[in-house]
Amino acid sequence: DDEGTAEVLSALRDGIVPTERLMVETDAPYLGFPGCRDSYLSHEGEMLDRLPSKKRKRLTKGTYPNVPSSLPMVLRAVLGALNEG
Repeated sequence: DDEGTAEVLSALRDGIVPTERLMVETDAPYLGFPGCRDSYLSHEGEMLDRLPSKKRKRLTKGTYPNVPSSLPMVLRAVLGALNEG
């Protein structure tokens, strides 16, 4: 949600999170990125075809970036906030 996003980015800008304690992960629900799954889905197409339809739909229609291809987007958002602080 927008409030959660603002809170996380503010904590980074204000130095509340020491950089030596910061861990960047692919699962960053407060920093949801449109299209973050696109490269992952195109690369893993064959694997997706073998998933049950409910799991396939959840993976392809989800908004949270908990896929490896989202890591650069998460890192860019974190670095942007740190550079503003």
